[in-house]
Amino acid sequence: MRVAGIRSMMIRKCICLLVIVFVGCSQEQEPANLSRIPSVNSSPNAYVESPPAGDRQEGDSSSELTTVPIEQEEVAVQSTTDAQLAEEMVKSYRAAAIQGDSEAQFNLGMSYQFGKGVSQDYKEALKWFRKAAEQGYAKAQYCLGKSYHVGAGVPQDTKEALKWYIKAAEQGYLEAQCFLGGVYLLGKGVPEDTKEALKWYTKAAEQGNAEAQYFLGLIYNDGEGVPQDYKAVVKWHRKAAEQEYADAQFSLGLMYSRGLGVPQDDKVAAKWFRKAAEQGNAEAQLCLGMMYNDGKSVPQDYKEAAKWFRKAAEQGQAGAQLCLGMMCLVGEGVPQDDKEAAKWFRKAAEQGNAEAQYGLAVMYHDGQGVLEDYAEAYKWLILAGMNGHKDAPMRKKELRRNMTPSQVEEAQRRAKAFLER
Repeated sequence: MRVAGIRSMMIRKCICLLVIVFVGCSQEQEPANLSRIPSVNSSPNAYVESPPAGDRQEGDSSSELTTVPIEQEEVAVQSTTDAQLAEEMVKSYRAAAIQGDSEAQFNLGMSYQFGKGVSQDYKEALKWFRKAAEQGYAKAQYCLGKSYHVGAGVPQDTKEALKWYIKAAEQGYLEAQCFLGGVYLLGKGVPEDTKEALKWYTKAAEQGNAEAQYFLGLIYNDGEGVPQDYKAVVKWHRKAAEQEYADAQFSLGLMYSRGLGVPQDDKVAAKWFRKAAEQGNAEAQLCLGMMYNDGKSVPQDYKEAAKWFRKAAEQGQAGAQLCLGMMCLVGEGVPQDDKEAAKWFRKAAEQGNAEAQYGLAVMYHDGQGVLEDYAEAYKWLILAGMNGHKDAPMRKKELRRNMTPSQVEEAQRRAKAFLER
């Protein structure tokens, strides 16, 4: 039996984050005092973080002594010291780089990339990255690939970027392996190739990268291009979950909840849902709320359920918005409030949730929490029916008997306008 919801809930949410939002060179790759390279999808201006503020402006020393806090003076002195140190380091890098030292060439490129000790200059950074990359220095190959990817110091060129990413990845460079896994999974600049994505994610996952472990698990869960294997899903998602990767924690909770790849165990499911929920994962917050609502492996507690539903609802999770609306409607875990119920039903309904659309239609029909409006009720019944709500067609038929032709026409116009938003 396939897990119908896992890919739709997780891969759509997370896959773009992996391919487009990978952090650049890791801390250990940077020369001393240089900042971290941001996303490969950043604009050239965002590609390099701004350097720290410059030296404090000189002024009247007696005035400064009476008005400037000691902490600010210390920061100014430290800033001056850092700038001087950066300039000295650049001199050292340059001397070694000219002699052909690949690590110094890379560090000099980073100095130009970030404008530390020299004026920021993407073209000069590219020049030194290339020199180091051509000597096989993996960090430089990756950064050269990023430069081509975002067009920093050179015209944007996806093919050239991919060439350098592959060179770095083939040397075992983790960030490049992760990046290539996402590129091949989505077919960005290359033909979509699940097996190639699996290859690169596996290499990165085996080095302990939680992001790669998570997406590797998704590939095994989906079973496209590889045999579906729930035990492999659990294996890799557990590794990522133990590194506090929230989406993997949620997935692991789901696998225990459904008994896929592991014995079914609601207590263990609740443990992983809680870990992910506490990190802000909206799907996990919804699942944990449902467990408290139903008293499943935890004491039944409507207030606790409402708490978690609200956290997820405020992040836009439609199922949680529906659940919170229901609790407001019946007054469980929260004060009974028809207007609040209608508010949350509307938020979920506008995201296409059929149950919320049906519930909102009933509220407009009855004038509960909203002004009575048959046209609006009919509109939401149209939409709920289109989204598969089994009771909507009959309810719509009954409502139509009490409506004028102009009301029906208005409802249809509103439904069409909603769909064309």
